[in-house]
Amino acid sequence: MSTNFLVVVTGAPASGKTKIAEKLSEDFKIPLVRKDEFKELLFDSLGWSDREWSRKLGATTYRLMFNEIGRNLDAGRSLIIEANFEPEENNKTFQELQEKYDLPIFQIHCHAPLSVLSKRFRERVETGSRHPGHVDESNYKIFDDPNLLKDFATLSVKGEVVEVDSTEDFNNYYPEIKEKLTRFKTGSL
Repeated sequence: MSTNFLVVVTGAPASGKTKIAEKLSEDFKIPLVRKDEFKELLFDSLGWSDREWSRKLGATTYRLMFNEIGRNLDAGRSLIIEANFEPEENNKTFQELQEKYDLPIFQIHCHAPLSVLSKRFRERVETGSRHPGHVDESNYKIFDDPNLLKDFATLSVKGEVVEVDSTEDFNNYYPEIKEKLTRFKTGSL
């Protein structure tokens, strides 16, 4: 196994990705690259307005993220990355990374029923906990789309995949993720 690896935390909006990624980064002392951090820096620098602008900055955010990932992999560093990656858009990029770096990938795919995701998303909007540039209040309708979960399905990359039903309590599923990542790191998984 190569000395560096990539932990990819992905899934639909409001599926619990950030909490898992932040806790893994803290526990394993592995740098975390989060899509929303890049996007929010762009909002702060360039401003925000509507959903179309947010989506445009989102596309730029992925380019910045993958550039940062490549720079870290070139330096031999492992990373945790977190975003709502779409297989149709991102499979090829991850496959290219795997080939270029002989890169093991540990994928954590977060999911929950649409009704749960929608409720969490609305609660998040109501608390005002996210940057206003995301214009989340204009995104409620995405949870009416029955294809949403398919759009944010598991990526088709070689490696370990852990499916997380985030309707369960975090303290119930996190220890298993941590234990599997420990085994993955040591090559015993």
